[in-house]
Parts: sequence; structure tokens; C-alpha cells
Amino acid sequence: MKVTAGSSLALESIRKRKYEAAREIAVALQAEVLSALPESEREKFLEQLGTVANAAQNLSSKSKVQ
Repeated sequence: MKVTAGSSLALESIRKRKYEAAREIAVALQAEVLSALPESEREKFLEQLGTVANAAQNLSSKSKVQ
């Protein structure tokens, strides 16, 4: 199958729409989940979650090296 400039642009447009739809869903889900916490604690929770995610990623990277 030959990819033309037109078909490439059409695929890019489809990818962009799919990404935007998925992002919209993710943002709505995040807001719903975070609503379980008091608003004053949400930012701190997200920071701590990021710390845990980074630690897990680092651990995963180390286990692949060994």
C-alpha cells in the first residue's frame, strides 16, 4: 500500500481527534477520582503519586539492567 501525502494527512487528523477524545476522557476520569479528596489535598496527592510512579519506573529500569 502506497502512502500518499493526502492519506498521511488524513491519518494525522484521525490520530489527533482520537488523542483529543482520549485526553478528554482521561481528564474527566481524573477529576472524578480526585473528587474523593478534599480540594486542598489534591495537588499534594498528585505530587506524591508522581514520586511513587518515578520510584516504580526506576526500580523497573534497574531490574532490566541486572
